[in-house]
Amino acid sequence: MALGAFGYSVDDKDEIVASRVKRIIGGKGGSSKEEVAEGVIKRLGNDVRKELYTPRGRLIDDRADAIAIGLAWAIQEGLIDE
Repeated sequence: MALGAFGYSVDDKDEIVASRVKRIIGGKGGSSKEEVAEGVIKRLGNDVRKELYTPRGRLIDDRADAIAIGLAWAIQEGLIDE
């Protein structure tokens, strides 16, 4: 886990794996980066699109992934509705 390199740890019960994020946000466990980004936009509104894509239309997938992980975790914890 990447956090381990910085001295952090996450309990197994709190970990959220990529396929779960993809299923919750993108609709299926094998969702593409674009499908996950569209899932983020669907949940947060079209205004977030400009934060996830360059002016030329290229997906900034690190941003989409980070937001998707946070949303998936909040959904998993029951903080927001799926």
